[in-house]
Amino acid sequence: MDDPTVNEIAKKYNKQAAHVLIRWCIQNEMSVLPKSVTDSRIVANLVESENFVLEKQDLDTLNNIGFSLRYNDPSKSWGVKCFEDSPDV
Repeated sequence: MDDPTVNEIAKKYNKQAAHVLIRWCIQNEMSVLPKSVTDSRIVANLVESENFVLEKQDLDTLNNIGFSLRYNDPSKSWGVKCFEDSPDV
């Protein structure tokens, strides 16, 4: 959320960084499970990420940021390597 590139793209679309990242996931055909402690924020995340489309140039920019942090990798607990970069099980 603090990445300057993500925030620059968010500003271009008049959105929050979270909405841009959710939209990026949707356009890359990824499952998205936005989390919040407030119902209104969950609804806003869904509505705001559905009412615009990222241009190809912005998708390419986000695709090339190079993030390599995965928050949830169930490989070890499931006993199955889930992602290419998952640890061996």
